[in-house]
Amino acid sequence: MPSLFFDLDDTLLDATGMMIDCVDAVATRFSARLSDTQLARLADVYLRANLDAWRSSTPADPRFTLESIWQLCWKRVVTELAIEIPLAELLPTYREARAAEHARLFPEAPSVLATLAARGYRLGLITNGPRELQRRKLADTGLCDHLDPILISQEVGYAKPDPRIFQEAARRAGSEPASCAMIGDMLFADISGGRASGWHAIWVRRAWPAGPGHEDPAQQDEDHRPHRVVNDLTGLLEIF
Repeated sequence: MPSLFFDLDDTLLDATGMMIDCVDAVATRFSARLSDTQLARLADVYLRANLDAWRSSTPADPRFTLESIWQLCWKRVVTELAIEIPLAELLPTYREARAAEHARLFPEAPSVLATLAARGYRLGLITNGPRELQRRKLADTGLCDHLDPILISQEVGYAKPDPRIFQEAARRAGSEPASCAMIGDMLFADISGGRASGWHAIWVRRAWPAGPGHEDPAQQDEDHRPHRVVNDLTGLLEIF
């Protein structure tokens, strides 16, 4: 059976939109102590810092936490924008905003997943991230009822783009690599890892102000170049 494996954050879930909302909460809380330029650039710098932090992290490590990513991001924001507010004030405000947010699916996700399943595809998930957090997102959105197998880097011991997590996913699905596809938003994790494993690789290029959607696949080396590009999940219905 052909198997389609999805990334979670910014592929099925609107993770960047949630981050922007939480950074905006920090901006609102400290607006009187931030310049107009700092306020205007806050979300953009945070998103770029977040992308770089994930690229340099080891999400399969049991010691990996989201808190460590937040620390890196806010340190960069403070440095790059010359913000004089201590991290000890910024981080708790951001942490509080994140705690109040709930995982949210992109609007098209449920219907696209249902259509693909009805067309006979097996649907799975490969996600990098802390086990408890990713499991909570899956439970909150009901995705765990629609995706099988589910591989979380901290549970498996490998993280994208390591080919071993793709090999394990294909094994659990009972599929040959040539009949598997990886669908995700990160060229360096989803696309390069899928291609290195002999999978079809489809890039979901969402147009975030500072997100990975601003990368140009034509400028990537062959390993990072997707086989197909879609702007949202509905584009998958023209491929599969």
